[in-house]
Amino acid sequence: MGSPVVNNVLHPVNQLSITRTILANERTLLSYLRGSVGCLLGGIGLIKFLDHPVYLFSGSVLLVFSVILFVVGLKRFRSVKKLISEIDPVDWLVVEQRIVGTPGNRGRVSARAQKTPDEPRR
Repeated sequence: MGSPVVNNVLHPVNQLSITRTILANERTLLSYLRGSVGCLLGGIGLIKFLDHPVYLFSGSVLLVFSVILFVVGLKRFRSVKKLISEIDPVDWLVVEQRIVGTPGNRGRVSARAQKTPDEPRR
């Protein structure tokens, strides 16, 4: 297969790997934000609708936790985004080879998958 970078253009497989990694990072950020909004709404609900010191304290803790979760999510997103942008494109091939195997195996069907449907499964 040759080098994954030809004239500063990534091989499509490696470009998809980068895209998947970026999208996974964005999904993680959205999960942090969803948790933060959930804690925020839960805290507001406890404070607003239940007038007992235990619920007021619990609501306050949820509000503080919501802010902390939001900040941690943003910091993590930015740090991972920076790490992703610093990865050399050639390194993506190395990661792919460790996960998938050698580049020569791409597109080949394994012997197990080549069995005909008539053969019983073991």
